[in-house]
Amino acid sequence: NRYLDDREESLCFQAADAVWVGYKRFYGMSGVLVQSASSGLPVISSDEGLIAHLVEKEGLGVTTPIHEPEVVAQAIAKLVTMERAAIAERSRTMAANHTPELFAQRVCDHIEATASGK
Repeated sequence: NRYLDDREESLCFQAADAVWVGYKRFYGMSGVLVQSASSGLPVISSDEGLIAHLVEKEGLGVTTPIHEPEVVAQAIAKLVTMERAAIAERSRTMAANHTPELFAQRVCDHIEATASGK
């Protein structure tokens, strides 16, 4: 029970068919979502919060109530039938727009606009 180093983490993403992002009562953004998107992998996510919003809006996989095993199984079955190449393309596009550099630039732009009264 430990964190993976970068090499191990990369191997896991390379071997995966999909990524579970089913956090309980979590409403923010997820680095794992961005990593899976960078890898072109579809996700199965909770149906709440920002992660669910992005998965649905960007077409990155499926959302599901994570506390209902039968419904999760249905979501997995649905994911299997989805067009993986299209998900991979949308995922990589989303990831390209969520880099640390772009985040920092947006924060700086907002500070500058606020400071200048715009």
